[in-house]
Amino acid sequence: MSGANGARPRKKAVKQGLNRGQQVQDNIADLVQDLRDFEDFRESVLPAIRRDITAGLTAKQLREKYASLVQARLLTEAMTGESKSAIAAAKDITDRQEGRATEKKEVTHKFDKMTDEELDAVLKSEEADLIDMGKRFEQ
Repeated sequence: MSGANGARPRKKAVKQGLNRGQQVQDNIADLVQDLRDFEDFRESVLPAIRRDITAGLTAKQLREKYASLVQARLLTEAMTGESKSAIAAAKDITDRQEGRATEKKEVTHKFDKMTDEELDAVLKSEEADLIDMGKRFEQ
């Protein structure tokens, strides 16, 4: 988020013929830019998010309000990041843009089908085990 445009593409690929000194200089320039981006985030975006949380915005409202920032970050990563993270960011962008099928998973508890009597028996058994363990620990 540097300056006015917020997303400066970086040169990640090592150019043929670049000497080691130039590579180090480019890495330092990237790190300085990362620090500037973080400073911009810390001074502008983070206080706004804190104000919104303090004002009682829900998680859904926060996601909707800051969706464009997330999208911009993903696009920047997709265009300038390492190949693995760029692919993940591109997939995430596609999922968000195209809409991703909702994954529904039905979870049932292992005690879900037990009767009250069976649950009482399990609890009594666990209680007995804890008492026994406590006695052995004291010895």
